[in-house]
Amino acid sequence: MSSTSTFKALCYLHIWEKRRGSAQTPIAHEAELRKCDLDYSVNSLGRVDAFLEALHARLKPDAQRFVGEHSNVNFIYFLAFYTGEVLARAMGAPAVWMTYREALHISPELAKMTGPGLHSAMIMTSPAHLLPLKAICARLFAGSTEESLRRSVGAVLPPNTTGARLTLRAAKAVPLDAPLAPLAPMDFGNTVDAARRTLRANPRHPLVPPSMPVWARNDPISALFDVAKPLYEEGRVVWGAVIQANNELFQPYAISAPGEVLYDPRGYAPRLILRQMADYLYALRHEWRPASLPPKGRRRALLNYHTHLNAEVSRFFNWQMPLGVVPYPLTASTTYFDCDHLPGGALTPRVIMPLLVHDAYPGFVLPLPEALWPSPMRDTWLRQLRGDHDAGALPEPENARPIRPDHPQEEPAILASVSQLLASIFRQPWKKGSSDY
Repeated sequence: MSSTSTFKALCYLHIWEKRRGSAQTPIAHEAELRKCDLDYSVNSLGRVDAFLEALHARLKPDAQRFVGEHSNVNFIYFLAFYTGEVLARAMGAPAVWMTYREALHISPELAKMTGPGLHSAMIMTSPAHLLPLKAICARLFAGSTEESLRRSVGAVLPPNTTGARLTLRAAKAVPLDAPLAPLAPMDFGNTVDAARRTLRANPRHPLVPPSMPVWARNDPISALFDVAKPLYEEGRVVWGAVIQANNELFQPYAISAPGEVLYDPRGYAPRLILRQMADYLYALRHEWRPASLPPKGRRRALLNYHTHLNAEVSRFFNWQMPLGVVPYPLTASTTYFDCDHLPGGALTPRVIMPLLVHDAYPGFVLPLPEALWPSPMRDTWLRQLRGDHDAGALPEPENARPIRPDHPQEEPAILASVSQLLASIFRQPWKKGSSDY
């Protein structure tokens, strides 16, 4: 699924930026590659072109033998995802990646342009169409200089009068030598901001955070209520997956209570991945198999979370998913579900929902109050509560920023173990017999 491919790119880039390799993601020629100063500038892609050309001259690698080494596959993938990230930053919108089969399903005309194989194993489909693996394979295996990462990205950005390049979304010049800043965290943006302004202008319908219950005054969750006001008034919105919640919260207006949610504070992890990892964490409560878990320190972190879920009265804020489980920073926190602030007064099954986060208060998160929900999202939630099987997933708000296409028709499947999720992220989709080939 495209969600898995996009998340795969996020994982590779995070590992590179944090200099944290793992058994799943050793990157061949890493020391030499870091000397290329990959600073996310457009011109850094020219240095990658030159590096691939020099590597071909030195090794004359055979494609089949080269991809037989896992670290070599990671090397190729990383360069592809790095190229896409440079273009995404220049255009001001997150990269969306697909396998050849996924892209072909959406754009059948792709078959006339290229066939399946390593050169098309990962295709960037948004914010622009890009096949970086084609240039990487041509330079590395054939020694061809006709294909170029630098030129392929430069061709997408139309020139302006200063000789720099113009971003299509942000409409401002991109200096070719300057490092491009990371994209801003995801936010639902104007839709929620407009609703906040409307409520501020109407004193008869103020935006009031949930009241602290009496029992919470001597409970660690009181810290969440202390920051509820800035979360409601200034927080940005990201997707989250409910890990655990009181069963009565699924009945309309039956109860308000704490619960556990998983989310990406930056807002870029696809909803499918959030749901899968939330299901995995919940499974830890009922089935603890140390033999199937990461070693020692990381296993201890999961054991702590397993104990927390079973206690049902403990509170975890800003708990970090061990990078040995999945190499991308996901956060789990205790939150509070106020039924009066939920559409229909209840949670829906296997919940993916909008959450409020605030950079000044990491780890504290509250569900987006119903008053700020865009109408299409609220309508879909209410249809889900009524048991409408055709309701689908919650739609992305029309004015979300940055724009990131999603596929509501994708129905997440529960993963039995972390190893299955990692296999789905770090597989080789061009291999014969792969479902994506």
